[in-house]
Amino acid sequence: MRLNGYKANKTKSPPRVFFVAAFSSLLAALSQPSFFFQNGCALLAWIALTPLFIGIKAQKHSIRLALGLEFGLVYLIVSQYWLFSYHPAALFFAAFLFGLRFAILILLIGIALDRLGSFGPLSAAGLWALSEYLATRGFLGYEFGALAASQYRVPFLVHTASLYGIFGLSFFICLVNADFARLFEKAIDRTKKDLEPGLSRLSRLSAFTLGDAKLKIKLRREDFLPLLGGGLALAILIVAADLNPRSDKTIKIALIQPDIRVEQRGIDDYRQAIIRLRALTQEALEKKPDLIVWHETAIVPSINWHRTIRDNSALWSLLENIDSYMADLGVPIVFGNSLAELQTGPVSAGRIDRNAAILKFGRMENAYTKSKLVPFAETFPLGEKFPSLGAFVERITGPAWSAGKGPILLQLPPVDERPAIPFGTPICFEDGFGDYCAAFAKSGAGFLVVITNDAWARSLAAQNQHAALSAFRSSESGLALARAASTGTTAAFLPDGNILGELPAFTQGVLIVDIPWKASADAASTLYLSYGDYPVMLIGFASLFAVLIAWFFRRNGSRKTNPSH
Repeated sequence: MRLNGYKANKTKSPPRVFFVAAFSSLLAALSQPSFFFQNGCALLAWIALTPLFIGIKAQKHSIRLALGLEFGLVYLIVSQYWLFSYHPAALFFAAFLFGLRFAILILLIGIALDRLGSFGPLSAAGLWALSEYLATRGFLGYEFGALAASQYRVPFLVHTASLYGIFGLSFFICLVNADFARLFEKAIDRTKKDLEPGLSRLSRLSAFTLGDAKLKIKLRREDFLPLLGGGLALAILIVAADLNPRSDKTIKIALIQPDIRVEQRGIDDYRQAIIRLRALTQEALEKKPDLIVWHETAIVPSINWHRTIRDNSALWSLLENIDSYMADLGVPIVFGNSLAELQTGPVSAGRIDRNAAILKFGRMENAYTKSKLVPFAETFPLGEKFPSLGAFVERITGPAWSAGKGPILLQLPPVDERPAIPFGTPICFEDGFGDYCAAFAKSGAGFLVVITNDAWARSLAAQNQHAALSAFRSSESGLALARAASTGTTAAFLPDGNILGELPAFTQGVLIVDIPWKASADAASTLYLSYGDYPVMLIGFASLFAVLIAWFFRRNGSRKTNPSH
């Protein structure tokens, strides 16, 4: 078989192609917030995949699978090494899933780049975006590692997510990488007379990257047309995203970051945490906020459980004291706590706990309970079918939470001339899902509040990667978003995804921000809220269909040409 004028070498793959894949994966990982770049290096994402896309051309399918497996393993371990802090098994399991996902993805992208000609880069980008979308589906849904998340500190790019979501931006980043790869290949192809006959494509690339003195790169203006076309399309989208309506109505929110790094295991730990939260809250009250926000599980023991089942008088005394303190603040407060109740019935009985964001104002109390639980940490997806295995997992991770009933809104009480404001409170892991957070906006939320506790990761990279997802949720929904975290990243984002303010991680502090809010009538104001991820899915599945058709016809054509096979 000949490809671009060369005989494709599919008999053996030089070891250097695996180095190229590892290097590409390392660049992609370092584009995310990491141990090297605490806020990530956004520029790296736009070139990171180029070496990989050049390397997988004209490779055997088995080699592409191996390269994809390597890419996924390296990418996950380098970018999300902090999973080890939770449990070593979490890192190894996630690495396995990433490796499997990228093995399939790189195989399909290799076929697209080989067999779809000028449409190859477009199809590669569609497949990449579809892969990221599918990775968030099902009981193992997980959005950490999305390529576009690396751009969370580039506001004009984050703002484009209001049109097509985070996966749409990943599509453009991948497309630029694929166009760069095609550009380099054309340059190399035009230098064949300066290279020894019979060298494989990868050897030609190596000669180029090593700076062979005889190599003369020949590029034509038309080679840059795909890049220019993609850049123009992105520029138009940036301008279009900026047309979203803005609100000049604001509320003042106080976000409390107590920097509680230790796991709370007893009444003394609970008391010390409450003392710190109260001290910071008193500081915040001086700024006269409209709303105070504490982090996820800010109070660990369930207040409502001990209010009803008073089986520990010392603990109830502590909880009653903090409950009264919050009721007497004179300001609405959102805090994380467990809503626990006794479940009775013929089949199952016992205490069930739900992770909740509770809004308290005087004696008024409402709660939203977390619906999307972290697999194998907050819930064991197959626990009902394999109860023994579920019990084993719970011995490692602790008792499982029960899921809530979906994106239900809380409501900030009216004050003077300001009406009541409904708002959404996704909890921790839930801000990793664009469609779920968009459901709050479509229900009429005027702003979003995220409460989280990432102290377990002991990692600034983990906290910034999580905050990056919040930036995209604000842009997709067109709503301001305030997030309160125990150790970080406590921050606020404007409706365009721009960072309004943030606190340094692993410090105690109060962040006071004036965020815009939208009335229910105009809350659903972005294109993403209207169409969600469907445009990305359409392009992705069309790309997958094109690749499968190309593979099928080429395979059948090869059989007719070689009837002995």
